[in-house]
Amino acid sequence: MKPLPHEKFLRTPLTKFDGNPMNYKPFMRQFEAHIVRRTRTDELRLLFLLQHCEPAVRDKIERFTSVNPCEWYRMAQNELCYEHGQPHVIAQRCEQELKALSDVRLHDSDSLLKLSGGCSKYVER
Repeated sequence: MKPLPHEKFLRTPLTKFDGNPMNYKPFMRQFEAHIVRRTRTDELRLLFLLQHCEPAVRDKIERFTSVNPCEWYRMAQNELCYEHGQPHVIAQRCEQELKALSDVRLHDSDSLLKLSGGCSKYVER
């Protein structure tokens, strides 16, 4: 029996969005490439979006259930962007995470490496 067209997406290796603003843009790029470009309807996109969000994030976007599915998908996207994807939200989270790495001593190579790794991780995003 031939699989349905949407069943191939169920095997797509896509990470779940955990609500961390630092992971928002990489998640959305992945979601766009693997799901949005390969699906024709917002209803399917919404189902996959809900499937690929952790429960805390999913709860925030499920509140739009009374709206028709096409609008719900767009509202869910807007909500995710507003809560997790705005530059100042990402910058604040970056600052928090870098401050957590701030136990750096000038002549301690391990802590300096850890801090530089943290900085480069955020610059690339």
